[in-house]
Amino acid sequence: MQYISIDIETTGLNPIEHDIIEFAAIIDEIGSNKPIEKLPKFHRYIKKDSSYICDAKAIAMHPKIFEKLAEKDESCVFIEDLMYAFGNFLQNNEVFPNKYGQIIINVAGKNFGSFDYQFLLEKIPEGHWNNISFRQRFIDPSILYLTDDDIFLPDLKTCVDRMNEKTGQSFAWNPHTAIDDAMQIVRLMRHKIKLY
Repeated sequence: MQYISIDIETTGLNPIEHDIIEFAAIIDEIGSNKPIEKLPKFHRYIKKDSSYICDAKAIAMHPKIFEKLAEKDESCVFIEDLMYAFGNFLQNNEVFPNKYGQIIINVAGKNFGSFDYQFLLEKIPEGHWNNISFRQRFIDPSILYLTDDDIFLPDLKTCVDRMNEKTGQSFAWNPHTAIDDAMQIVRLMRHKIKLY
């Protein structure tokens, strides 16, 4: 089963008030042996003509993202253009539309349904989804890292710590950067889900 690990970074927690400032996606397949570093990756910063609405925590958490946005290089797109760039990336990596012209994907991500997807629905204007849609069942790997002592699902850092403890490995990771968080989702999935 092919899935796409998606993560976003935002200027706050409210999808109505705050903005998306980074979007990343990585294509993988359950049971794949392809090295993670060679998986197809899509990464964009989201620019605006107007000012961003930010809370103080987001400003403190994302100084490098705001630096990239200030540079306005080719990795920066307007939110209206995000899904067109993403659609090109998908088709360039053999994720093609079905016979009705729709690209329907399986999505994996930490809190994707309750957070990332709500921002995407709110911020990407109707008519700018480029016929891309997500299957309604999202994969959140945190359930795979639940322990007897947990009273709620572990956050991404806890999941990564538990994986590293089991594997004895540790990878360089910059939390709260979309591409690194999407990469950690792939690692978490691969550690727990193996097909034989």
